[in-house]
Amino acid sequence: SRIFQGHRALGYVSNHVPLQCRFVHRRRENLIVTCVGRSFHTYGGNKLGLLSVSKLHPDNITALAADSFMVYTSACTTIYAWRRGSELKHVYKGHLYAIHLLFPFGPHLISVDEKSNLKIWDIKSEELIKEISFDHQKFAITTICHPFTYKDKILLGSEQGSLQLWNIKTSTRIYKFKGWGTGNAITCLEACPSVLDAVAVGLQNGEIIVHNVKYDEAFVKFKQDWGPVSALTFRSDRTDILVSG
Repeated sequence: SRIFQGHRALGYVSNHVPLQCRFVHRRRENLIVTCVGRSFHTYGGNKLGLLSVSKLHPDNITALAADSFMVYTSACTTIYAWRRGSELKHVYKGHLYAIHLLFPFGPHLISVDEKSNLKIWDIKSEELIKEISFDHQKFAITTICHPFTYKDKILLGSEQGSLQLWNIKTSTRIYKFKGWGTGNAITCLEACPSVLDAVAVGLQNGEIIVHNVKYDEAFVKFKQDWGPVSALTFRSDRTDILVSG
């Protein structure tokens, strides 16, 4: 019987920094990374057993991100890259303000600080490749996503309710979207893996819009009753299931 299979509830000791899931091919298992102040915990997804605890950061962790190879954390103005949950591999320094967004993008790592300065790093060499500064009063970056099939391009959401599509290779803005106006801050973005040009947009007022970024038009709209949208994801094996938090 599977009644007594090991189980654990996460969230009792983790803080406000969103967890990260990463699939490790060698283990054939999803790993869940949660933040607990100045360190992070890594759990196995099959039984939620604690696998590792990271070393202490000099300050509280402000952002978490992960890809298939590493976990990335930021503490104040410094970024750290970790292997196996506790082995420090890289350190990236250059921000003047506290970092609140991290986004692994192929061989690069994108970071955004609280004044909307965006930096692009080479993960292996730790070299700062590009830097783009935004007017924080007009476009305060709140979230990042990469629309599938859009090579070298990222979509940025803002506190002012507007979106911008950028080519990070040429450091040029391709398009500024109409958005949803001041007071409708964009809280999260998620690209649909199976429908071209579709991106789900979560707003501060609880609205969810599945948006066509090619034509700047909405596919469909939803409204959740529990406050701001804090998380969105699509099922990878079906096109009609969208989950919000």
